[in-house]
Amino acid sequence: MKTAQPKRDLKQVQAAQRIAALGKRLFNSNEGLELLEYFKSVTLDRPVFSSSVEAGKQATSAAYREGQNDIIRQLITFTLPKKS
Repeated sequence: MKTAQPKRDLKQVQAAQRIAALGKRLFNSNEGLELLEYFKSVTLDRPVFSSSVEAGKQATSAAYREGQNDIIRQLITFTLPKKS
């Protein structure tokens, strides 16, 4: 069951639109795409789980790595075509 997301006010919508426009401009350039490819290589292309991490810290390490991955996934969305 989906939970309803709270409505955003006009300022929040405008701020989100501004960030999306900035991200699109930055990450759709040749330099931005190169930077995203680097970020992807050091995050998404690496496993989240590592057997070299101490047993009691594996869950924390995996959660940290997944957080890194999520940030890169968000940046990648700036390069995707806008949904109408």
